[in-house]
Amino acid sequence: MRIIFLSHGNNLNGAERCLAEAVRGLTQEGHDVGVVVPSEGDLAPVLRGFGATVVIVPNRWWVHHGRTQLTWRQKAKNTAHYFVDANRIRRVIRGMNPQILITNTIAIPTGALAAKFCRIPHIWYLHEFGEKDHNFVFDLESRFSFWFIHHTSAKVIVNSKSVFSYFQRYIPSTKLSLVSYSVDVTLPQTPASLPSGFNVVMAATIAPGKGQHEAIEAVHILRSKGLNIQLTLVGGHNPAYSTHIRELIKKYDLCDAVHILGHSDRPLSYLSAADVVLVCSSNEAFGRVTVEAMKLSKPVIGAYAAGTQELIQDGLTGLFYESGNVEQLAEKIEYLDNHPELRIKLGKKARDWAANTFSEKNYTSGLLEVISQAMEL
Repeated sequence: MRIIFLSHGNNLNGAERCLAEAVRGLTQEGHDVGVVVPSEGDLAPVLRGFGATVVIVPNRWWVHHGRTQLTWRQKAKNTAHYFVDANRIRRVIRGMNPQILITNTIAIPTGALAAKFCRIPHIWYLHEFGEKDHNFVFDLESRFSFWFIHHTSAKVIVNSKSVFSYFQRYIPSTKLSLVSYSVDVTLPQTPASLPSGFNVVMAATIAPGKGQHEAIEAVHILRSKGLNIQLTLVGGHNPAYSTHIRELIKKYDLCDAVHILGHSDRPLSYLSAADVVLVCSSNEAFGRVTVEAMKLSKPVIGAYAAGTQELIQDGLTGLFYESGNVEQLAEKIEYLDNHPELRIKLGKKARDWAANTFSEKNYTSGLLEVISQAMEL
């Protein structure tokens, strides 16, 4: 089968890493896979290494950050660009004779249009809520955009029950399919070096929705009790929120307890070195870091919200806290600090569950089942 994916990004972020895992699984099953990316970056070499044909075609997003609505002139101009980009994609992929096209994000409409031009089935793969998790505002407004997603797709793949439930309001449940990722994790040869103490790690972009401020508040509570809790923050940053985080650290005199490392090419090495991994996001569509930590046998304390609540069995494979309740978060961290045997038990149970649930075999077979259904419609 000849399958084309369309990516909105060229780096190895969450959706792109899932795309790479999909390509690897599908090519190993003998399928011919091509991927359209907007430019060269970290993603393209990985895809080529897995046997995919990679073509470069810039494409315009139909979402932007913030709250500003576009004028009708801006909407008309952008819409014209979508058609131009889609036609460019059509011209590039027509020689590949694809049987189906899959758009790997909510952020671009050009894949759906290109599939129409090529008269082949189209699947939309939604890895995100959009507004709730990424603060996306649709150029053509959300209600019309969701209508467009529905009416230009044979099937729509989602990554969690929470995302399924969210889009069920706009797209019939018969068209939605939940497919579990594989979440490939290779144990780092050398764990990262962390400070002396009880080490809590967060691997996420420093942004309001990720909840780093809650972690810092909890560390302040525990340090006030004389506990040597060390918090390490790994990931890129939102400038305004990052400034707020640094001010919070200074306010509580936590410069020796909270460590901001920025983006890392080896975040798994920090998860592997942690005593506990925190996931404080209130709107996580899926929660890849949670699964990665589980596969590394690390206990996770997660906010009971959105996709995270689907991944943790409280007291069995990790612990929950009520999102926003920093006192409760501090209690859970302290409890695991005081009970090392429970940390080991949670980590082992989490590893076993994650390994059985998120595998390349399950992921590839799930994708192929949806693709087959789309081609039969």
